[in-house]
Amino acid sequence: MKTRILKFTVLLTLVLFSISSQAGKKVIRFSVSEPDAKIFVDGKPIGSGQAQIVVQSHTCIAVKVEKTGFITGKIEFCNKPEFTDLPKTFFMQLEKDDALEATEPADNVNTDIDVKTSKKEIDAWKLMSQIITTYFDVIEVT
Repeated sequence: MKTRILKFTVLLTLVLFSISSQAGKKVIRFSVSEPDAKIFVDGKPIGSGQAQIVVQSHTCIAVKVEKTGFITGKIEFCNKPEFTDLPKTFFMQLEKDDALEATEPADNVNTDIDVKTSKKEIDAWKLMSQIITTYFDVIEVT
């Protein structure tokens, strides 16, 4: 009998914890003007063009939207008592990058390069900067 009561108490506690952790969460239907733009929440990719974003109670999340040829869009949503209500839907209009459009088209310029590395991001940037500054003359001539 004591074992059943203990199991029931543990189960009840887990259910109540689960309910309380889900209580207060908000869902936002997020969409972007460019259907193939990548959407990131707190740095993690969650989709392209449109996505459902969940903001847990008492938290804030950072949303970033990227597409080549457009200025990166950023917004933060907070689900905290001191902030106003979150929208149920949100539409982000990406702006074209004028700098990209002002350059002459060529096969070898204005292209993104993905570099796969096992280094930390800051270390990879330092190494890339060192290579570029060391061999700037060679890169410029090439």
